[in-house]
Amino acid sequence: MSLAIQTLPSGFTAKAIRDLSVNATQVNAVSGSATIYAIRVDNTANSAEAVYLKVWDSTSVTVGTTVADFVIGALASDFTEITIPDGGTAMATGITYAVVTSALETGNANPSDTVKVTILYT
Repeated sequence: MSLAIQTLPSGFTAKAIRDLSVNATQVNAVSGSATIYAIRVDNTANSAEAVYLKVWDSTSVTVGTTVADFVIGALASDFTEITIPDGGTAMATGITYAVVTSALETGNANPSDTVKVTILYT
């Protein structure tokens, strides 16, 4: 995991979580309330399989057991970018995430290669 939280240039109130190596180990990136506006899952280095970013409104989860609040997939050798309209999606407790190889609730296997994640939030 190579997690960095970056404050954006003057005029922007959002911050960017940039994690250059995400796997099935949970990352508690934000404690406390936050609003997510955009997410990018970069699976371009992984030609073997699709991956799934699981995101929880929590600071404590068990990957493969705790039901994710939402799941975003990225095909092998590809990336997915989403923007969340209408003011984003509120996270009351925090932002925790992990990347696995199955979208199922029980999915908890590490990707074969590096997956990068960027989350834009306030």
